[in-house]
Amino acid sequence: MASNFDSHDASYQGALSESPQTDALARPPFLNVAEYVFSEGVWRNVGWALTWSEPGELVQSCHVFGGKLYVCGDQAMRVNAGALQTWGLAYMPTDYDWAALAGGVFSANDGWALFGFGEHDGKLIVCGLDFNYPDLGVGVRWLAAWDGTAWSDIYSSGTAGGLGLTIVYGAVSYGGDLHFWANCGSVPGSFTMRLLKATSSSTADIVFFMTGPASTPNDFILHGSRIYGASYGGAPGLGNIKNWDGSTVRTLPGNLSLTADDATVNALLSRSANNMLVGGKFDEANSLNVDCIVNYHQASDSYNGDLVDDGFNDTVRALAGSGTDVYAGGDFTASGARTINHVAWWNQPATQWEQLGAGLNGTVRDLALNGDSLFAVGDFSDVAA
Repeated sequence: MASNFDSHDASYQGALSESPQTDALARPPFLNVAEYVFSEGVWRNVGWALTWSEPGELVQSCHVFGGKLYVCGDQAMRVNAGALQTWGLAYMPTDYDWAALAGGVFSANDGWALFGFGEHDGKLIVCGLDFNYPDLGVGVRWLAAWDGTAWSDIYSSGTAGGLGLTIVYGAVSYGGDLHFWANCGSVPGSFTMRLLKATSSSTADIVFFMTGPASTPNDFILHGSRIYGASYGGAPGLGNIKNWDGSTVRTLPGNLSLTADDATVNALLSRSANNMLVGGKFDEANSLNVDCIVNYHQASDSYNGDLVDDGFNDTVRALAGSGTDVYAGGDFTASGARTINHVAWWNQPATQWEQLGAGLNGTVRDLALNGDSLFAVGDFSDVAA
């Protein structure tokens, strides 16, 4: 397939660190964004515009909308492209040329961040915590819509009927309405993940919720005719994944568990009508021994070993693709005896996970496919040694 980013400068081939670096604030290099070009079989630094981060701040998510790559993260995530400096959110409208969205992003509150994306009514939905845009006036937002040229308000109330909305991780369009996956609560350790339906800019209906810790984001997706939300393990019998068909809430069978610790489900991928791939940190799925990845078969309502093989030795945080053309990213460095540095592809003829190119030298937090390219964002600064 043809890429929307077809112009590749040869100077960016090989190690990511070979591309020029310009940083007025002289921070240590922390590139965070890379592109794998399938037709060339190489990882590339995404242009000379580098993404930087303060210690402890993260690039959280990436998304392709209208043929353009969007990247978001914590408040100190900065894209530095010559004279351009944008914090928290940026996009690439042309080949390797970063730009700020109209008005930029800001907040009067420390700790604001952007965590994810969605699409609804032909617009890109940006999700996060305590952020704002000049075009929207005064007020804290958890969701905003971008149509490619301007911002509009989607949902600006954090009360959600007294729920204490704190973070929105993602959004999907379902049944003509915007649904979003939110963290609600006021006491750390007692948060609940709730699926909410926006009914106006100030109110939202509760669809379902899960209890559990709230230290890392959970994924949720539209798979077939249902919305699936991922949460945490912990207590025996506590389901990690629930779904919503528009009228009924249902918990998937069994529990994804982890020996001596709580399991996490970090990534869901709808790869066919009946198959949903699940990634996270767990070693058992309803009595099936697996390592950090498992397939859920909807027709039989059970987990199976399709696209599992040896699994991974650490958390799977991102999944992308469809069918058997599937890619995984995360904290892992191996699958069985095979070295796989943080990003993998499923080799269907060999029925095993393999490293994609040279791999990357740090955690991959999100993946996005765009034609001939796979984009990765995370905590890396180069290809793996």
